[in-house]
Amino acid sequence: MSQSIFLSASVPQHGREFYDTAHPYQIHTAVRSLLLLTLGRRQIVFGGHPSITPMVYSACLHFGLSDIRCATIYQSQFFKDEFPLENAEFADVRLIPAEATIPESVAMMRRKMFSENQFSAGIFIGGMKGILDEYALFRGAFPDAKVIAVRAGGGATATLPQSSEDPAVQSLELSRDFFSLYSTVLGIDPRADRDFTS
Repeated sequence: MSQSIFLSASVPQHGREFYDTAHPYQIHTAVRSLLLLTLGRRQIVFGGHPSITPMVYSACLHFGLSDIRCATIYQSQFFKDEFPLENAEFADVRLIPAEATIPESVAMMRRKMFSENQFSAGIFIGGMKGILDEYALFRGAFPDAKVIAVRAGGGATATLPQSSEDPAVQSLELSRDFFSLYSTVLGIDPRADRDFTS
C-alpha cells in the first residue's frame, strides 16, 4: 500500500491531563471504526501507545490475520519493559534507540516516524499532551495531508483547531458517526478490496 495514515490516539490515564474531559467508550469506538474502514486499504502507522495497540490487534483478529503487515508500530526502547504483549503479533515494529530521558526518547521516536513515512492523512483521537505535540509536528511535516480531529472522544483532541472549513465535516467531527466522518474525509469506499499482504 502506497498511502499511509498516521494514527495519534490514546485513552487518558486517571489523574493525568485531559482525563476529566475524555470519553473512553467514544475513543474506543472511534479507533475501531477507523480500523474497520482502513485496514488493508491504507497502511496504519502509530506510536504504539499501550491503550491503542490492543485495539489495533483486536481489529486485525476480526479479519483473521495471524501475520499483521497492514499496521506499523513505532516505539522507543526506553519503554522496552512496558511494551504491550500484542507487539509480538505485528510484522513491522520499529524500535527506536532510547535517549537519556523520556521526553528526548519520545521526541526521537516521533522524528523517525515522520521522516520515514509519507502520510496522506493524520487522525487524532482522545489523548493527552502528546496528541498536541504530535498534531503540531504532523502539520509541520505534512502541511498538505488531510487531518481529522475526532472531537466526540474528548481529551486533548477536543482542543485542537478546526481541521476543515466544511461545516458538514465540522459537524461530523463532533458527532458519533465516525464511519461517515472517515469515509467522507479520507475518500475510502467501504466496499473497496483489501490487501493485507504489504
